[in-house]
Amino acid sequence: MKKVLDFIKKELLEMLPSTLFFLVVFCLVVFTRDLMSSQGDVGMLSYAAALIGALIIGKSVLIADALPVWHYFDRRPRLVLIIAKTFMYSLVALLFQFIEELIPHVRGSASFAAGLNELFEEILWPRFWGTHIQLIAFLMLYNIIAVISEEIGRERLMKLLLGKAKTET
Repeated sequence: MKKVLDFIKKELLEMLPSTLFFLVVFCLVVFTRDLMSSQGDVGMLSYAAALIGALIIGKSVLIADALPVWHYFDRRPRLVLIIAKTFMYSLVALLFQFIEELIPHVRGSASFAAGLNELFEEILWPRFWGTHIQLIAFLMLYNIIAVISEEIGRERLMKLLLGKAKTET
C-alpha cells in the first residue's frame, strides 16, 4: 500500500506545476469569455470545468512530454522544440475547445448531426478564435518556461523568479 501511495504522491507532485499553470490560464480564459459575453452568465460551473480541464491537461502534458518523438528535437535549437510543442498542444486544445462548444448543442438536440448543425449556426466565431489565440499564447509561454526550467533546473528557475532582485551599487 505504501508503494501505491508513494506513486500517487510522485505523480501528483510531477503534474502540480503544469496543472497550476493551466488552472490559472483556464480561469483567465473563462473570465475573459465572460467579459466578452453579452450575457455575462459564466458561473461556477465554468470555473469547475476549468479545474477539470487543468487536471486533464496537466497530466496530458506529462504524458505528451514523455513521447519519444521529442528526441527528434534534441539536436535542434530549443526554439524549434517550443514551436513544435506549442503547435501540437494547440491542436489538442482546439479539439477540446470544439468539443466543449459542441456538448451543450448535442445534449439539447435530437441527434448528433442536429447538434452539430445548431453549433455551426449559433457559434460566435470571433469569440471562439479569440479564446484559441489566448490559449496558443499561454501554451507558448508554458513551453518557454518548461525549456528554461529544463536547461537551468527547477530550483534555479524558482530562485530566479521568486528570489530578490540584485541591486547594483
